[in-house]
Amino acid sequence: MQLLYASPSFGFGHTLRTALEGEGIRAFCSEAEDPATTLEEPMSGPQTRVYVAPDDYARAVEVLERMLVDDEPAEITPVAAEPQVPMWAAIVVLVFGIVVAGAIVSQ
Repeated sequence: MQLLYASPSFGFGHTLRTALEGEGIRAFCSEAEDPATTLEEPMSGPQTRVYVAPDDYARAVEVLERMLVDDEPAEITPVAAEPQVPMWAAIVVLVFGIVVAGAIVSQ
């Protein structure tokens, strides 16, 4: 088996392995759940390593490149804000309601 990718992300490592297997490429993740890894590599944390068979390496690189391109954030389009009622208008309506309620009760 040949190392394809090492990632500190447990989820990405297994997502990559699943994508490779979906393309018919044999893949293997190692050290994904090894608690001793953090003792050996305290500065970098655990690494999920994805291995593939040497004869599938070129196709695996293509799958990895597609995943990395798809992982880039999409362009964010701004959303127009809905018009809001000014605070002073809300206060005026509230005071008017209180005055009207007081006038009705006093009669």
